[in-house]
Amino acid sequence: MQTVVRVIVEDPLVWKEYRLHPENVYVKQPFFLDGPVAQSVAVVDRDPQQGRLRPPVRWSPYQRAYDVPADISTPEGIAVSLFGMVLKTLEMFERKDVLAHPVRWAFDAPQLLVVPNAGVMQNAFYDRYSHSLQFFSFAHDGNAIHTALSRDVITHETGHAILDGLVPPLYDAVTPQSLALHESIADLTAVVMSLQSRRVREWLIARYGGRLVNDTPISRIADQFGQAIGHSRALRDLGKAPTMGESVSQEAHSLCQTLTGAFWDAMLKMHNGTLEKADLSPGSSKRIGDILGVSVLHIGRILFRALDYIAPAEATFADYCRAVLRSDEVGYPNDTNGYRVGRSTGRRVGGCQSG
Repeated sequence: MQTVVRVIVEDPLVWKEYRLHPENVYVKQPFFLDGPVAQSVAVVDRDPQQGRLRPPVRWSPYQRAYDVPADISTPEGIAVSLFGMVLKTLEMFERKDVLAHPVRWAFDAPQLLVVPNAGVMQNAFYDRYSHSLQFFSFAHDGNAIHTALSRDVITHETGHAILDGLVPPLYDAVTPQSLALHESIADLTAVVMSLQSRRVREWLIARYGGRLVNDTPISRIADQFGQAIGHSRALRDLGKAPTMGESVSQEAHSLCQTLTGAFWDAMLKMHNGTLEKADLSPGSSKRIGDILGVSVLHIGRILFRALDYIAPAEATFADYCRAVLRSDEVGYPNDTNGYRVGRSTGRRVGGCQSG
């Protein structure tokens, strides 16, 4: 069964600057209930001032949609958008060309609980022991910043929950690269899910001819949240990520950028190289859109199919890179696109060097 939900495309700061307004998407689950609730995900919304659960958002079996106002920033709009983005992220991982199997949560329960209004704090997090994703709000310059209104934050935290279900030992890891690997996979999830948006892809075609470039809402993670907590722009900027040879803090959120930045660089070369080889005539936006859509599918497959190949133990960046290569070799042994071989050097993409 599928239903239509209205979801955010980017956080309010970005959607106003770039006119990337909310969009309607379809999500699939065996059933949908008031809440919103589905087989894999359930929203638990509360009024933070009164400490009481809000009335559930009604689902119409006739319209196959949730009854929400047009304003997505209302509590009902946030709840349904959040629900939809978590499910779309889950669908991306479960695709036949990625994991090709359902994701089982790391806890003994069928549903991931999603809390849009967990309280007042500059944070959002996944917690295995409460089976939940928790999103907080805080005030900044007289405005309320809702982490549940940031697509990057939502998909990042959902990435943590999915990775925990696939490789549970990483949740309790203690080595710096193991901790950073969790953050890197979560950031890569946010990047790929941003590119899943039809509005984002149309914007890329109109602005950059469908090329992936640095310093855009795609390469920047959580613009509004980052600026609100004191960053010059986004929480993390993949186009400015340090390399493995540079001195970088061993703290997970800093160290993760070396891996995420390497794969972002690989995405640029893979997709933009495909565009350069294509026979594109003036005004061929549909053809560019098709190439971009296929590239997004390939990128998601390459990055996340590998998660079933990571050993259930402390893992390094090199372990993940080897898993990426191995999973791609198993699924696509011929490498017809040359993704596993560096185009300029003829070397395999090893040790997180992009090809």
